[in-house]
Amino acid sequence: MWTDGSALDNGVDTCTAGSAWVSDLQFDDKVRLTGTVLSNNIAEVAAIVLCLLAWRDAHIVIHTDSTFVLGLMKGGLLSMERDGWGEAPRHMSRGPPTPLLQYLLYLLRDRTGRIKFVKAKAHGDDLYNNMADKLANDRRVSGRVLDISALQVPAGWVDMAPVLCHQPLDYLTRLVVRNIVPAPATTVRFGKFLDRWTVMIGNMFNSVLDPGRHIDNVWHINVPKGLKEVLWKEMNDAQVLGAKYFGTNYKKSDMGRICLCGQVMSLGHILLHQWDKNLLGSAM
Repeated sequence: MWTDGSALDNGVDTCTAGSAWVSDLQFDDKVRLTGTVLSNNIAEVAAIVLCLLAWRDAHIVIHTDSTFVLGLMKGGLLSMERDGWGEAPRHMSRGPPTPLLQYLLYLLRDRTGRIKFVKAKAHGDDLYNNMADKLANDRRVSGRVLDISALQVPAGWVDMAPVLCHQPLDYLTRLVVRNIVPAPATTVRFGKFLDRWTVMIGNMFNSVLDPGRHIDNVWHINVPKGLKEVLWKEMNDAQVLGAKYFGTNYKKSDMGRICLCGQVMSLGHILLHQWDKNLLGSAM
């Protein structure tokens, strides 16, 4: 196969372009390009796409005089996918060239037949290359149309996710959240709990202990679920016992802020003075 693209007024709004391929089996195809601001490189890539669409399962050798296309085949396409398609190649920076390149990568991956690219000499004595050049040039202003903007890549064939510094944005977002959103133990509410319990432990056991270092262990110790719930509420500076525990005396308890004995309700008060085997099942 020999492919070629032709463009007049390269890279500007008035540019017209055509693409074509020919084979030594006397088959050929040619189209006029629309759907984006056109250029010679876009026409060259479109010629490859047109050829691959026609010969999806055959073993073929494609001759092209485009250094740009050969660069894509030697790793340029995969590099663009790795980098998130963020930087379009020269002469393809206007309009939507990225869908064309993504569609080319999809066609290359979807093939069952082998494919090889060979450098052809432009405007030389290569009969078939000159034929492709003439067909592409003739199709710039008339004939069947290939709308580049209408090319759609089926899901799962090409990674289209944006990338920053060679890292997917979803990973960077998780990284930012992990390092900016404070851990619960560093919030103001937890700070009140840590200060309160540091003092209480010091008074009760005459020792200094940082409760913050042991919070993770709360979820692994073998204690009733109700106690774990009460601990969590205490850590978050929330009311440790709710309406279910106080029953008809809920309003009298100032919405759970005051124990029925008249003391301020807290986990320390519960553990020291109000321990009740039914308490753990009534923490809500």
